[in-house]
Amino acid sequence: MKRPPYGARVSREEITSWVRRYRASSLGLRPFAEKNELSINRLRYWVYGKRNSKSVRPAAAVPVFQEMKLTAGLPLQSWAAEVSLPNGLAVRFSAESIQSSPEFIVQVIHQLSRP
Repeated sequence: MKRPPYGARVSREEITSWVRRYRASSLGLRPFAEKNELSINRLRYWVYGKRNSKSVRPAAAVPVFQEMKLTAGLPLQSWAAEVSLPNGLAVRFSAESIQSSPEFIVQVIHQLSRP
């Protein structure tokens, strides 16, 4: 997608597209803006904007995570890795999850790190 010219008006559809691309990427605001030659302030406004703005937000919020019920037989004490996030949250992963799906772990950490 081509970046909008400096000072040009941008349609809601274009803004929504940029915000979706940003959220789907693993980049922060500044790296994403630099990579796509966007103004960091413009991108920040599109992503966070006015808190009561309806232009970028979807009509119905879709949950990012789904609750998982753990069975009684699951060994909760055996974990192989712990990741501590800057906000104080600690996430533990089993050895099996690390070996079978490292991409899942990256996605979990990425989603938990977002504001």
